Amino acid sequence: MKKLIGVFVVAAALMVLSVTPAQAAAFAPNGGPFCVSLTNFCDRISISTDASSNNFGFWDWTCNNIDWTNVLGQNAAPATTGTRPVAGGVPFNYTANFIWHVGPMTFDLWGTNGSSTFTFQTNQPFTFTTGKCSGSPANGLPRSVGR
Repeated sequence: MKKLIGVFVVAAALMVLSVTPAQAAAFAPNGGPFCVSLTNFCDRISISTDASSNNFGFWDWTCNNIDWTNVLGQNAAPATTGTRPVAGGVPFNYTANFIWHVGPMTFDLWGTNGSSTFTFQTNQPFTFTTGKCSGSPANGLPRSVGR
């Protein structure tokens, strides 16, 4: 029954958002792993989903293929993925939260320091491929969040 519901969710996403099956699969139940590349940045996220509409994985927010930070989110529209990034054992000053806009394949990245909320990035494109992210990014682009 859960798989049937998952099929209906994907079908509904295809009809309402006019996305391709590959795009809808990124946020379908029990999907992944996928390697999400933030098009204008060197960041990558290895992400999977489960039957309870959660998404989870790791964010290479430092773009060094070493400091992968755990991420966790939910797939209800809009899908979100968040974390408090850590590099070399030192937490980043802000908690970060991605908001995924699957139809247009864009994301917004919000941050908070515990007392205020602000944007790091808005309306930025992303792509993804099947499988976990591997190797170091070689695109020479900046990170989506500064350090």
